Amino acid sequence: ITDNPPVAGLLDVTLKVLPDLKTIGIIFNPAEVNSQVIVQMMKEAAKERGILVEEVPITSSTAFKSSI
Repeated sequence: ITDNPPVAGLLDVTLKVLPDLKTIGIIFNPAEVNSQVIVQMMKEAAKERGILVEEVPITSSTAFKSSI
């Protein structure tokens, strides 16, 4: 677990495996500032690669199952 994941590198590796990737989903807790920062980092890195990010905010573990 990290609060500064290498999102650009993760997207690059993902694109090597899934070169036709157009959309990626990210589940996050909007109450956590670190989560918001990571989502923003992901959106910026994805945009540079032509990938759309679909955000799925959840606020509790019980909401997780219904979000996927």
